[in-house]
Amino acid sequence: MKVSPQWMSADRVAYVKKQGSDPGLEFTSGEKGARGEFRNPAWSPDATHVVYHRELQAERHWMTPTFSRDPEFDLMLTELFPAYSPNGDQVIVSARPPGPWPVYAFEESSLELMNADGSGRKTIFYEPGKNAFAAKWSPREDLVVFGLGTFFFRTGPAAQLALIKPDGSGFRMITGGETNDGFPSWSPDGKRIVYRSDGKQGRGLMILSIENGQTTPLNTGGQYDNFPAWSPRGDLIAFTSFRGGNYDIYTIKSDGTGLRRLTNSSGNDAHCVWFPDGEWIVFSSSRMGFKDEAELTYRIPQPYGELFVMRRDGTDVRQLTDNQWEDATPAWMPENSNR
Repeated sequence: MKVSPQWMSADRVAYVKKQGSDPGLEFTSGEKGARGEFRNPAWSPDATHVVYHRELQAERHWMTPTFSRDPEFDLMLTELFPAYSPNGDQVIVSARPPGPWPVYAFEESSLELMNADGSGRKTIFYEPGKNAFAAKWSPREDLVVFGLGTFFFRTGPAAQLALIKPDGSGFRMITGGETNDGFPSWSPDGKRIVYRSDGKQGRGLMILSIENGQTTPLNTGGQYDNFPAWSPRGDLIAFTSFRGGNYDIYTIKSDGTGLRRLTNSSGNDAHCVWFPDGEWIVFSSSRMGFKDEAELTYRIPQPYGELFVMRRDGTDVRQLTDNQWEDATPAWMPENSNR
């Protein structure tokens, strides 16, 4: 892939060779310039100097405040799939192996537990070659449910749901078979879990009873449902559904009645999460398009997506982020947490 061309002379153009085993600056005259990953190079008029953007390996600082377009909502940068405990004093994230971040490789990740301010970090679960994704605390804070296995269309063992105690003990699988299960959410009473199931028999949402292990399909009438989130009030389940060539957010009652569409934008809407009082929903949307050309971005699998909030009925939609990166998998931080 060759990008960012700029005239050096009447018959010579400089550009970036982005992909391959030897990326770097090159010229139509045949010679090669500096090697490595370069972004947005700009040459001086005399063609003797170039200024550019380049990513360097460094420690990434998480749990740091970042800009919000809406003063009523503060934003904090965290790692993948953050999940705050109900009382707000701890958070669990899915952590990538050491190395450049972000990366395309989604082969494995661990569950990391820490205090709400990022201190006291420790690994509570890790299994080589598998992703531990989308952990959720039980209402009593005695259990954590998460998806474990292969996600994102990778080949490997099908993801299933597992339970673990916050101290890392008591691990056990709670689903099995050939379906790919993930992205669970607890009912407010802690007796049931709604999750996404994808297999040969179809794609949809399932509700699992913790007491007896029985599963019940949640019939929404959609082509493909994902990212379910049980309302803290217990009355609704929000989820993302693919219908008519687009992903939008819907709500439905746990008995399969009362289906309601909340979003209807030109882009995909997903990763919905309820505010603790059940009044607001935060979600990620691609409705704003690309801030930069996708070809100019390195190691970002989805260089689009902004965070929005809306009321539980889909009204009062507000944009929170505005940048060229993917902002997604959000979580609400309880106001009493120690930040």
